[in-house]
Amino acid sequence: MGAMTEWSRVGRRFGLLLDRLPASAAERAQAGAVARLVAHGLRRALPGAAVRDDAGQAVLLGGYAKATAPGFSRTVDVLLVLPESLRPDFSAVGLAAERERRRVLTPLAAVLGRRHGGVHVGGDGWLTVRPGRSSSAGGSPIPRVRLRPGFACRRGGFLTPAPAGHGGPWQPIDPAAEIAALDAADAVSSGKATHLILMLKAWRRARAVPIAPLALELLATGFVHAWIYRAQSALFYDWMVRDFFFWAAAQAGRPLPLPGTGEVIDPGLAWRAAAESAHTTAALASSLERDNREAEAAACWRHLFGAEGATRSAAASPIPVHRQGLHPGARQAATRRAE
Repeated sequence: MGAMTEWSRVGRRFGLLLDRLPASAAERAQAGAVARLVAHGLRRALPGAAVRDDAGQAVLLGGYAKATAPGFSRTVDVLLVLPESLRPDFSAVGLAAERERRRVLTPLAAVLGRRHGGVHVGGDGWLTVRPGRSSSAGGSPIPRVRLRPGFACRRGGFLTPAPAGHGGPWQPIDPAAEIAALDAADAVSSGKATHLILMLKAWRRARAVPIAPLALELLATGFVHAWIYRAQSALFYDWMVRDFFFWAAAQAGRPLPLPGTGEVIDPGLAWRAAAESAHTTAALASSLERDNREAEAAACWRHLFGAEGATRSAAASPIPVHRQGLHPGARQAATRRAE
């Protein structure tokens, strides 16, 4: 084999994968509609909700807000901006702070429970309900909405109930800053941050990896800024996956900055072994791609990404991939050095 080899099948393989992974336009629209429906019903029951236009406003969070929700996602995350009449004393500490937290969450949980036949109040500050089995155009239901109450901050962002272990009852979040950080990572990498996040969510699901989706997102955005091949085409996506897992395993346990807040989140350590195993698999798959052992490479990617992985031959008729950074012409023309 020559020093320079063209492996357009790699671009096609990942193009097919990234065509399958994202939620459809109909699923995204339904997610927003379901979130607004739950929030609107709660808003009508809130004292003082009519005082301000943004009181009771539903703000999509997570993958559905950032176009990184995979089609298999069955949860919609939404922030509910609460009216000033419910604003707690954020200066309270200790037991008084916990009472203030309960004063916010308890009436919300009661309203949601009455309207939806039950509500789960998590220690992480989320209120989870199942608003029904409304199906998407493809017949896939979105069975639950996770709602996080919050209060608008004058300088932007929101204060929300904090997860256990945070160090206090309230936590700042800034959804707009999170989107801006992802957009910036996509801008320097021709969309690779979004593509990598989608693939990592498939890996998390397929291998039952104990890491939060937001931590995966922060790791992915950090990685693409540092990756030397971020300007290359989809022909390098096998290397991107391989290199990400090698890099990410070293980040386990390191605090990750939360955009717009000055705070960090702890990704934990429990997922490091899974990342190391994924690096081994991706490195093997990349070597098999290099040696034109297509069926064996496909089996590796399928092991890594599950049912959303390489279930079709990459040598099949190429399909147009109209996503940023995955232009068919670039895939066909690109070459890379053999390892």
